[in-house]
Amino acid sequence: MMLTCARLLLGLLLLSAPACDEARKKPAAPAWELPPGTYADGPDGLTRLFQDVLAACKKDDRGRVHDLLASMVMGREELAGLIGPERATALWPRYQALAGSMANIGAVELVATVYEKKYDDVVVTRVDQLPPAQMDPGDRDALAAMVRKLPLYTVRIKRKTEPSGVRYNFFFYQEGHWRTGNQLGKYLGTRQGRRGAAAARRKLGVDVPGAED
Repeated sequence: MMLTCARLLLGLLLLSAPACDEARKKPAAPAWELPPGTYADGPDGLTRLFQDVLAACKKDDRGRVHDLLASMVMGREELAGLIGPERATALWPRYQALAGSMANIGAVELVATVYEKKYDDVVVTRVDQLPPAQMDPGDRDALAAMVRKLPLYTVRIKRKTEPSGVRYNFFFYQEGHWRTGNQLGKYLGTRQGRRGAAAARRKLGVDVPGAED
């Protein structure tokens, strides 16, 4: 009987060893990484995400605000797929700095601003369908630099009775997640950047009218 139990115990240990090795090899996902589909595509999904951000601000839950904002930060491969590998390599350090600022000190500042200004509203705008004259220059440059054409949105957190507020830029939906380029559009407006985007589109066989060669 004791020999049988020992064999069973040994068998369980051997079976669990590969799983333990795999768990050690695979790094834990960040706490702010959301399951795909947590927020739906389209303006309603993005509005719901930022309504949750606003609700967390009102509760002074800075950790929750940080996690929601951080959940929209792109990985390096995602950035390369969006603006092409050459531009992504050049701009990756800057994007990391921008995104880190948004999710860290930006979360703290947003909580304070919501409290001070009594913000109570979220407005989502799809900018890629606006006339060029109504677009922010950063939005125009972001659209010109994108290898693949995706719906692009901006978000404002504000008071219902006021037109302006805190603006967040450069949102798109990809593989079940909302992602943001944040303020990266400001650094995509050079002629070199537009030429790089056009070259990347040619490699992928994507034709975007108006792109400079």
